[in-house]
This record gives sequence, C-alpha cells and structure tokens, in this order.
Amino acid sequence: MNKKVFFALAVLVLVALACTFTPITNPTAQPTAGGGDNGQQIVTPSPSIPIPDDTSSPTVSANTDISEILDYEADPIWGPTDLQRGFSPDPRVVGLGSDGIVDTSATNLACGFTTNAPTFAFNLSGGAEEGFLRIYFAPDDKVATTLIVHTPNQEWMCGNNSSNGNGAGPVIDIEYAASGKYAVWVGTQQSGASVLGMLNITQSANNNP
Repeated sequence: MNKKVFFALAVLVLVALACTFTPITNPTAQPTAGGGDNGQQIVTPSPSIPIPDDTSSPTVSANTDISEILDYEADPIWGPTDLQRGFSPDPRVVGLGSDGIVDTSATNLACGFTTNAPTFAFNLSGGAEEGFLRIYFAPDDKVATTLIVHTPNQEWMCGNNSSNGNGAGPVIDIEYAASGKYAVWVGTQQSGASVLGMLNITQSANNNP
C-alpha cells in the first residue's frame, strides 16, 4: 500500500471517530415534584391517630384514647376478686387507697388524677341476664374524689363527687352489667393527693355512700 492511500484511510478513520464522540457535560439538577431547597421531594405524613374533637367531652366513651395512659390489663393494686351475680353480702366492700399522678384531662374522659394500673379489679359472672350494678367510693376524709370504670364492653365511665346527690363520693351506675372483667380506678382532683376509703360494689340502687 502506497503512502497516499494509507494517509487517506487514516483521515477517514479520524473523521468517523469524531462524528460518534459525545462530549460529557454537567447536567443541570432538576427539582422533583414538591420542591425544596435541595431538590428533594417533601412529603407531609398524615397523622396515624385521629385527632379528637375538642368540642366534645363525654363522661362515658367507647374510645381508646384513655387506654394510652390507663392500662386496664395491668395487675390491679388491690384485688382482683371474683363475684357471682346475687353475691352476698351486698354491698361488697373493699378498703383501699389512691395517690396517683396520671392526669386524665389529656383525654376526653377528663376524670381527675389516678394511677396507670387499676386501683381494683373484679370479674363478674353467673346469671342468665345482665342486671343492675352500682360502684361507688366513700372516702374517709372530705376529699374530692373520682371514679373510673372500664367495662367488659370496652366502655369507659367516669364519676365524681357531683355524680352523687349528697356529694359524699363518686357513683357509677351500670344498668345492664355484662359478664367479664371490670377495672376500677379511684382518683382525686389534685395530683398526688392521697385518699383512703371504701370501694363498694352493689346490685341495689338503695345503697349509696
């Protein structure tokens, strides 16, 4: 091959390489949807727990908010005991006390200060029909007390001194008491206030503090 032909072929190869070469340049960053200073997408998560309606504050509720600070499955401080419908003596009286600092006003039950674990618990059984049940607390001193009950129907109930006509102690009435576990909390209107007294469980509306 003569020099002229070799030179011509070399030129053709260089031209072909120049046509297929793509120069590398710095790409311009493009922000993703949602924007942001660094171009990253901003995601606002939805709350996993529904926000309660502040305009309502029922004293009887089937919600689970109160369960976040009161543990009805925990071992009670006093008890537990078993009761058969038609139990005797009636009322069943239990001496106990409370000095809790758990503030239930953070929930829509709003029933004073008490302990995380139940003050007392009992299991109710027997009988073909659901009957009347009254739970009340008679404090030894004139202390503003509260009463919280969690029923087998997953219902929360609250009572305070004003729930009783003579103001002697909180009363909670259950018209149709289901069989199962009842967790009971005795509380006060002031954090850390100690109170001693008698918890009463009765099937008669004639029994009061």
